[in-house]
Amino acid sequence: PTFYGWDHLRKHHDAILYGSSRSPSELPRGYRMQMKSFLDSLKKENQQKKKLGQVDEHEADPITMPFYVEIVKWCVRKGYIFLWVFTVLQWNCMARCCNIDGLTWNCFKVGKDSIEIKFWDTKKDKEGKKCSPKNCYGNPFNFLICTFTALACYFCIFDKKFEAGRSTIFLN
Repeated sequence: PTFYGWDHLRKHHDAILYGSSRSPSELPRGYRMQMKSFLDSLKKENQQKKKLGQVDEHEADPITMPFYVEIVKWCVRKGYIFLWVFTVLQWNCMARCCNIDGLTWNCFKVGKDSIEIKFWDTKKDKEGKKCSPKNCYGNPFNFLICTFTALACYFCIFDKKFEAGRSTIFLN
C-alpha cells in the first residue's frame, strides 16, 4: 500500500489552525496538544514507511493546460471574475497564491508588449534580491486565458475598490 506523506496531513492541520484563528469560535481544549502528539508520532511512522518506499512523495498533480482552460471557462461561466483573474495571474506568473494576493500597483510595469509583474519577495527569496519580473502577454486567440482581458474585466467590475488610493489589488 502507498501512504500520503507526513506533509499532506500537516497541511490539513495548518488549515484548521488558520481557520480557527479567523473564527470567533475556539478549537476544543485539548486539540492542539493532542494533534501535536499525533503529528509527531505520524512523522516517525511516515519515515519508516518512506524507507520501504510506501510513501507518495508527489502529493500534488500538475494542472495541465486543458484543465487550466476548463477552470477559467467555469469561472467566467459562473461569473467568478475574481477567481478568474487570480487563476490567470497565478498561471502566467507561475506563482503561489500568496504572491498574487500580495500584489500592489508598484508590482506592475508596462513592458514593450507585456505587463511586467515583479514580486516583493517569494518563498525562497524573502529579501526579494533575486526576484525578476514576470512578463505576462496578451492572448489574441483565447480571451479566457489572456492576462490583459482578465485584469481589464476585474478592474472594470471592482473599480470602486480603488477610489480610496489603496495600494493593494486583491487584499481587502
